[in-house]
Amino acid sequence: MTVMVIHHRIPDSTVTRIGAVSWIVGAGIFVLGNIIAQLAWNTPYSLRNNNISDLGNVSCGNTDPVDNPPVRYICSPAHTLFNGAIVVAALLVLLGVLLTAQAWGRGRASVTARVLIGIGACGYLLAALWPADVDLNMHVLGALFIMVGGNIGLLVAGVAFGRGPLRALKVPTLVIGTLAFAGTIVHFGDNYFGLGMGGAERIAVFSLQVWLAMTATVILRGVAQRAEFRR
Repeated sequence: MTVMVIHHRIPDSTVTRIGAVSWIVGAGIFVLGNIIAQLAWNTPYSLRNNNISDLGNVSCGNTDPVDNPPVRYICSPAHTLFNGAIVVAALLVLLGVLLTAQAWGRGRASVTARVLIGIGACGYLLAALWPADVDLNMHVLGALFIMVGGNIGLLVAGVAFGRGPLRALKVPTLVIGTLAFAGTIVHFGDNYFGLGMGGAERIAVFSLQVWLAMTATVILRGVAQRAEFRR
C-alpha cells in the first residue's frame, strides 16, 4: 500500500532527484567533516564534553569562562576543513529544500517546514563563517537557527507529511523532531541528564542530518518506483 502511494505521488523529476541527492551528499560531508576534524586533534576530543563548534575554532587556547563555559582547551588543526565542510553541507541542504518542493505536497505546513529547515541551513552557514572564537554572537545566532528553527521545522514537516506524498514518513519525522527539540532544551539547560554538553548538542544537531538522509532515500526510492510503474 505504501509503495503504491509513494510511486503515484512523488514526481518522477530530475529536479527532485538532484534535490534528494544533494541532501544525502550534504549529510555525508557534514558527518565526514566532523570525523576528520575530531581525528586531527592533538589533545583528546570528547563527544560528550566538547561542543561541535569547538572543531571550528580558528585559534588555540582556553575558552572564556564567562562567554563560553565550561573552561576547556581548544585547538583544532583541521578547523578550515571543518568550517568549509559545514558551509558546503549547508548549501546542499538549501538546494535540496528548493528542488524537492514537489515531493512535499501542498499546504501551509509544507511551506512553513521548508522555510524553517532552510533557516536551519542558514544557521550552519553562520556558525561556520563566524566560529565561536571569531564572533560568538553570530555563532550563537547560527546555533539558534539550527537547533530552534531547524528542529521546529522537523516537527512541522511531520504535520505536513500527514496528507502529502511523504505520508509514510510522518511518524518517523515527528519522532526525530521530538528528539531533536528535546536535545535542544537539554543542551541549553543546566542539567544534561548524563549526556554531557556535547552529547545533548549532537542529538539536537545531528538529528536533522539523519532526517535529511532518510527523507532523501525515500524520495529517491519513490521516484524510481514511479518511473518503473510508468514503464
